[in-house]
Amino acid sequence: MKRSTWAMLAAGTAAAAGLLAWAFAPRPVPVELARVAVGGFESAIEEEGRARVRERHVVAAPMAGRLRRIALQEGDTVAADAVVAVIEPQLAPLLDERTTRELRARAAAAAAAVARAATRIEAASVAVAQADNEARRTAQLVDQGFVSPVKADADRLTLLAAQRELQVARDDERIARHELEQARAALGTASAGNAVPSGAGIAVSGTGRGGTGGTGGTGGTGGTSGMGGSGSGSGSGSGSGNGSASGGGAGTGAGGGGSALSAQGRAASAPARPGAAGFEVRSPVAGRVLKVVQASEAVVGLGAPLVEVADLGRLEVVTELLTTDAAAVKPGAEVRIERWGGPGTLDGRVRLVEPAAYTKVSALGVEEQRVEVLIDLQVPAGVAPPPLGDGWRVVARILTRREPRALTVPVSAVFPWPQGAPAWALAGAAPAGPVAPAPAGAGTQPSPASAPPEGLRMGVFTVEGGRARLRPVLVGARNGAAAWVLAGLQEGQTVVVYPPPAVADGVRVKERARAAGG
Repeated sequence: MKRSTWAMLAAGTAAAAGLLAWAFAPRPVPVELARVAVGGFESAIEEEGRARVRERHVVAAPMAGRLRRIALQEGDTVAADAVVAVIEPQLAPLLDERTTRELRARAAAAAAAVARAATRIEAASVAVAQADNEARRTAQLVDQGFVSPVKADADRLTLLAAQRELQVARDDERIARHELEQARAALGTASAGNAVPSGAGIAVSGTGRGGTGGTGGTGGTGGTSGMGGSGSGSGSGSGSGNGSASGGGAGTGAGGGGSALSAQGRAASAPARPGAAGFEVRSPVAGRVLKVVQASEAVVGLGAPLVEVADLGRLEVVTELLTTDAAAVKPGAEVRIERWGGPGTLDGRVRLVEPAAYTKVSALGVEEQRVEVLIDLQVPAGVAPPPLGDGWRVVARILTRREPRALTVPVSAVFPWPQGAPAWALAGAAPAGPVAPAPAGAGTQPSPASAPPEGLRMGVFTVEGGRARLRPVLVGARNGAAAWVLAGLQEGQTVVVYPPPAVADGVRVKERARAAGG
């Protein structure tokens, strides 16, 4: 074979081997790259919350009664001490037939008791007159010496006893009249269908006392009314006597004539109606009506809520945090209120982290321990408060850390130190950031006093000479976008973002081409 043929065969073999070597050679892994930069870093806890008024005033009924219809509506503005509701006395309950008949009988018995008391007054008056006459005659006989002075003393005592008996009779009459008024008041609450007929005669008017009747017996007591007809006699007052005339007119006499049911009795027996005036319930503060609990007219009890009033210019935000997150929140921490429905963000400050937590079941059915955090809105002087309302949804970002100059990388560039890799160690890496561990020698870890928790011992892939290099880093904190690197990187270095599984220490990498407009 000629030498030229051998040369061409060797060249073809070399070319084929080169092509095979190029075809099976590892290609650089396309990755996304980012640079380590120095800038502001913030870590925050983001959670949904709701706006609510700081002071909610529930206007309640200070007494039981009939509430008039409340004209206020949600959103109305009320001034301090303005009338928000009016409460009137309750109407008496309707009476059934049995109760009505019992009350009528009780009223008739009370009227009879008044008449009996009047009769006792008359009898006591006669006894007093008789005792007085007897005492005067005895005194004359004692002066003439016909009767012993002992008899005069006895007659004086008899007169005194008769006077006391008359006083007792008058007191009994007053008691009977009060009992009659009670019975009449109870009967007066009946409805129109239960009204007392005119023949029942239970009204009592006048206070005069009749004199001694002429023909027909004792005169009637003035103002006494009762059941039955009338006798003959003279007396003063109004009303009809109790009894019936017989023979020569014996019986209780009739007074000066009057209807069985006086005007006062008719007024009492009519259905009770509340007057135009009632007890006015006033607003304790100036603000706006949040809720009208009882708008329609109704009978309400003591302490029943009527209206909720609050000042919408004094709002706060309450958010529910996990107890593990709330441990990092301190009073006075800065808060940014986002996605509240208006432009921009609102500023706030944490006022209180409540000391007591509670159990809440999440949407996935997991029991969580949560605690409420109260946030005050910071509205500059002279600026109108935001148009928020009670119970409106917001998103609160509570800042737990802020560093004005921190070494940061995208949070997707850091990852837990992989298993099987050399022991985590910072070898010759210059510390970065305000906090860093003490320099450690090659192949050694930082001292326990300066090493971060295990969760912050992370790693990154840097790009050096077109190859990926696994580097340990100390991460101080992370948020949704960036990680704060304390040590292990320098400003300007290039790191791999979202490292794919094919990337390992020493693997060639190249930057992935970005899509147009990406």
